[in-house]
Amino acid sequence: MEWMRRWVERRLGGYRHPVNSPGAEPERDGTPRTVVVVGGGLAGVTAAVTLGRRGWKVILKEKHPYLGGKVGAWPVALPAGEIAWVEHGYHAFFPHYHNLNRFLDSLDLRRSFRSIGDYAILALDGRRFSFRDVDKTPGWNLLSLAGTGVWNLGQVLANPRLVGLLAMLRYDPVKTFVRFDDVSYEAWARSLGLPASMRLMFNSFSRAFFASPDRMSTAELLKSFHSFFLSQDGGLIYDSPADDYETAFWRPLRAELDRLGAQIRLGEPVSRVEPRDGGYLVDGEPCDAVVLAADAGAVRRLVENSPGLGSLPFRNQVGSLKASQGYAVLRLWTDRRLDTDLPGFVITEHRKVLDSVSFYHDLEEPSRAWADRTGGGVYELHCYALPDGLTDPGEIRDALVEELGGYFPSLRGMSVIHEHLQVNHDFTALHTGMSRHRPGTDSGLPGLVLAGDWVKLPFPAMLMEAAASSGIAAANTLLRQAGLREEPLVSVPPRGLLARRKSFLQGSCPPPAP
Repeated sequence: MEWMRRWVERRLGGYRHPVNSPGAEPERDGTPRTVVVVGGGLAGVTAAVTLGRRGWKVILKEKHPYLGGKVGAWPVALPAGEIAWVEHGYHAFFPHYHNLNRFLDSLDLRRSFRSIGDYAILALDGRRFSFRDVDKTPGWNLLSLAGTGVWNLGQVLANPRLVGLLAMLRYDPVKTFVRFDDVSYEAWARSLGLPASMRLMFNSFSRAFFASPDRMSTAELLKSFHSFFLSQDGGLIYDSPADDYETAFWRPLRAELDRLGAQIRLGEPVSRVEPRDGGYLVDGEPCDAVVLAADAGAVRRLVENSPGLGSLPFRNQVGSLKASQGYAVLRLWTDRRLDTDLPGFVITEHRKVLDSVSFYHDLEEPSRAWADRTGGGVYELHCYALPDGLTDPGEIRDALVEELGGYFPSLRGMSVIHEHLQVNHDFTALHTGMSRHRPGTDSGLPGLVLAGDWVKLPFPAMLMEAAASSGIAAANTLLRQAGLREEPLVSVPPRGLLARRKSFLQGSCPPPAP
């Protein structure tokens, strides 16, 4: 079916779409400029490195004692005096992360990456869904999913409402959000009568964006399916670093910032930004430009505490930002290493808290070395969206461990040598009705830009790709305002395979019930 693959690629206009067209403007003009980047996560560091390479004096302020934000790493002490590096949770680096991968490749940071090999979902009834052999061609991969057991032709023929799933192939950055942003994924799934196996897959996608199904915007979910599955030919199998994130990323990135002369100020939160004399004061420190790259809730609080910053529309947009439901990550060093043919990371059907399990002794060399030395295993348990009312760390921890034993009975009764629990509230809410108020990169004020996975971008990007892309886009806004050449940005196709096509099927798809 090579002709079909070629048709899909032509229909999408190729799999890599230029977002901008850098012109002949100079890379730098010798004018000294100082920029304060508020937030040392992926978005902030990307903006800082991009501007530092163009000769800007960069001051990077981060409230935590480490760089990286939700991709950061910090040390914990294990028994016997050993040190291990932990992160906010396991991360997947997909082939369509064009801007992030280009940024990482500029420092050769993907040299230690390895393919996960497979992508699996475990159901409560014991079924296992593997995605190793799913076709990579957009559209064709939907048909290929039938081989995994996620759906079958009989289900579709028995339920004509499932034709509404064609909304995935009709993704449009405007029309999809007009129609579906006010509809929760739960309501949409109910209106379509999704079979249990299909609900399992959709639920996994919904919760991976740190939202429970009753809060997740269907438009955002459709954007995620477009971005990750239906607009690129790299497939669902992704890479991850073979080393801890401190070694793989943050040491080399700090070295690059040091080489560029940037000031890295860890443990320094920012409380106020004020316009002054063509520039800004950041907690009283003068600069020419500011990049607000903290998490959504922190940026909202900062703007609220800076009454002179921005017009009412801008302040209202930032004021609409909020964090999603809290999430929890539990790392366990135990006396048992699970003998399994599963990939190193699996999604679990949600019961109460457990959403995924990462077998770190199969994913990361330091954990593998510890497991080989001790005969134990290192596991990471993740809840992407904590239930309302579940706030006690002890209860969260016990619930995660109990559900782990439900999926892997041989781990029941294991001895925990060390554990590290974190409960955070710093991921962006992608809840219903929020997209229309979400601010873009440009604040409307000269020299003030926004960056983060919460920024509304003019092209479909999510998670780490959204963070890195927004950092480059924020830097580009400042470069453009200074009359300097922008950095190139690339996107997956902006619209789905059937986005521009009229057919009889469109008329037969009723709007989802709220």
